[in-house]
Amino acid sequence: MGSLDNVSSKCVPVMCELFLTRETGLPRFRTLSQEHRIMAELNDILREALSLGLQDRASLAEQLLASLDQVEPRELDRIWEDEAEKRLRSLRSGSARTVSADLVHEKANKIFDRS
Repeated sequence: MGSLDNVSSKCVPVMCELFLTRETGLPRFRTLSQEHRIMAELNDILREALSLGLQDRASLAEQLLASLDQVEPRELDRIWEDEAEKRLRSLRSGSARTVSADLVHEKANKIFDRS
């Protein structure tokens, strides 16, 4: 019996990201943060949902929208507070991509056909 006996009882799944290093161009793996793991899982769910037929997508959308009505106002406040804090951390750390107000107004005017 090798040293890998009983490994499955001690292992937990780890999500990794494959990327190429700038220096060598060789593939490397890095583990993903909790936030990145959640986003990866959400992207997988979205990809699966988009592969459904029209009727199934419509049914799923209806159920998801209905589930939002079941959220308590305090829970919604907590969700928005968490999102605001996450965005503030991104802004302060420099990882957020910012856009000038002038550019936002320009794009909004194009969308709403206002000059």
